[in-house]
Amino acid sequence: MGSVIFRAGDIFESGADLTALPCSIKGHISASSDTRVQRFQLPLPSPLGPGEIEIHRFPGLVSRIVAWAASVSDRTSSPAVIRKIGERLGAYANENRWIQILESPLLGTGAGGLDPLIAGRALADGFLSTCSTDALLIIYGHIATTMNKLRGIDEDKGRNESEDVPRIHESGIDPIGPRGDAHSVFISYSHRDQRFLNDLRVHLKPLERIAVLDAWSDKQIAPGSEWREAISLALRRAKVAVLLVTPSFLASDFIHDHELTPLLKEAGNGNTRILWIPLRACSYKSTALSKYQALIPPDRPLAEMKANRDKAWVRTCDEIMKALN
Repeated sequence: MGSVIFRAGDIFESGADLTALPCSIKGHISASSDTRVQRFQLPLPSPLGPGEIEIHRFPGLVSRIVAWAASVSDRTSSPAVIRKIGERLGAYANENRWIQILESPLLGTGAGGLDPLIAGRALADGFLSTCSTDALLIIYGHIATTMNKLRGIDEDKGRNESEDVPRIHESGIDPIGPRGDAHSVFISYSHRDQRFLNDLRVHLKPLERIAVLDAWSDKQIAPGSEWREAISLALRRAKVAVLLVTPSFLASDFIHDHELTPLLKEAGNGNTRILWIPLRACSYKSTALSKYQALIPPDRPLAEMKANRDKAWVRTCDEIMKALN
């Protein structure tokens, strides 16, 4: 069984492999969807049967796949139609295992008039019935209390409402998500060293442009997002982790507890490759990093380089590509 997360917010926040968008069986779209079509130059849907999806490969910055989902017919919808959409999304991800993270709004709750709790449960149940064990569906809604209820939480009472609120079975909830996106690179750094992060991102940009890798740092967390969940999700996806190591990096309790420790665990399990760059002289020998080969000699850290600094970044990019491939 895969995983489902209910999240307050909007789609296009998670960097998903596939984004589902609602349409009617006649191929009509809402005003909000039309805004996204124009903003991201998305392909328009064709007429579809109730509960069917139409797949478009989209090599843009939003998602690798856009799936139009026919969730409404004559301004009505039904749980059966929404479940069918979930089944179709799960089956497509199962057939294309590189699709690990999918996102969708609460389908059928706008023009279709469905109760959000019923629609969310139908979409999730359908998805979990056909998806692979590594697939994650993030379902977005605009009202936080509704999404909390879908998680099984009643904010007013502060307890589970399992008898009154539709919930996903506990084995279907994973707040971290699937492991090992083949193109995902996690960059861990201290905010005191942001200039080095900026330099690395400049060197990685040509590789991101041709979609051979997807580099992630906490700078990509949208304002108002659940930052712990966003970091955990990015950690779980990472095929390669690049650590920008300085005294500030090693001194940070947050980095140690929430980034370095999980990354080292994933590396020990063979899920993530660790690449670290000594930016400044530091006491790395007293840490677990001493077990991993640095990309440049620690006795000649990058901050002390002048003419050869760009060469060191180029070598870093080369090693990242080797690790991904």
